[in-house]
Amino acid sequence: MARSKPTAFQAVSFQQVLPLPFDRGADPLIRAGPPGPAFPHIDNSEEADEGVGYGPGGPPHKIRRDCAKCVRQTLEATFSRNQSYRFAAGSCLMLAASIALASPRETGKPRITVAAASNLTEVAKVLGARFETETGIHAVFSFGSTAQLTQQIENGAPFDAFLAADAEHVRELERKGLLVPGSRVPYADGVLALWAPSPAIPIDRIEDLASPRVRVIAVARPELAPYGAAAMETLRESGILDKVNAKIVYSGNIDMAKQYGASGNADAVFTAYSLILKERGKVIRIDEKLHRPITQELGVIGASTHKAEAARFADFVLHGNGRTILSDFGYRPTQRNETR
Repeated sequence: MARSKPTAFQAVSFQQVLPLPFDRGADPLIRAGPPGPAFPHIDNSEEADEGVGYGPGGPPHKIRRDCAKCVRQTLEATFSRNQSYRFAAGSCLMLAASIALASPRETGKPRITVAAASNLTEVAKVLGARFETETGIHAVFSFGSTAQLTQQIENGAPFDAFLAADAEHVRELERKGLLVPGSRVPYADGVLALWAPSPAIPIDRIEDLASPRVRVIAVARPELAPYGAAAMETLRESGILDKVNAKIVYSGNIDMAKQYGASGNADAVFTAYSLILKERGKVIRIDEKLHRPITQELGVIGASTHKAEAARFADFVLHGNGRTILSDFGYRPTQRNETR
């Protein structure tokens, strides 16, 4: 996708500097390519560059693929360089806020900021646009792994709602009194998929990952991303984890795991079905019996100054067109309302 030079409005709407100042001590995204903000963000405004921003680093660049060890070494070197950018992010945030106040087109327009798990990167574009059409409320999405977003909320990040990739982290926030009472609820069951982007390396079943032709397998860090944990459970239950463990390269979230495959840096990728259902290559939906259910929950942030608007967004996701959109992207409607 061609990326136009961002306007002042885009720089704010993408919220490119938002996650970093509040991510104290979290393991940031390990990525290939020039350093940039850790997570992509979406804005559904007309000024946005087709709704997606990856920061100065962009999607991962090509790196050596002789073996998983070579990939790890490259990614770890880049990770080290990224640390110098974290201090600058805090200052940029204040500058971005002042620019936002100067934007005449958005003055007085209701808006909310939604912390969203990376598996929602694609569907959020549609959810946000339809929500704004129906309510007039503009939603800005800030993406990351569920664990990292949880930590940011605990540290006071100014989010209004949280769409997680599991139930555990949302329950944790509820226990700490950081959610509006009664707002925690399941909104979907996620679907794990295995993606083989290149037809040159045939992968028709999980066991094919043990083939010597498959050199790199991208997985989101299981301690940060529920889909990454589900991927490791799947490999373990399939009996091939020991055979492929040396091939695994970890990313900070599943959207970046997908980018490793899209850029040719990984032969196979475990990610959310919603992220790759329209991609070329082989897409294999993982049997849900191979891992624990990926029940995704949402909540309204207690410190939000836009609780009413955030509650309307939550209701939109749970019912009507929001629920239909999630289904169109491969999510299963959850029946686990008893998880409270």
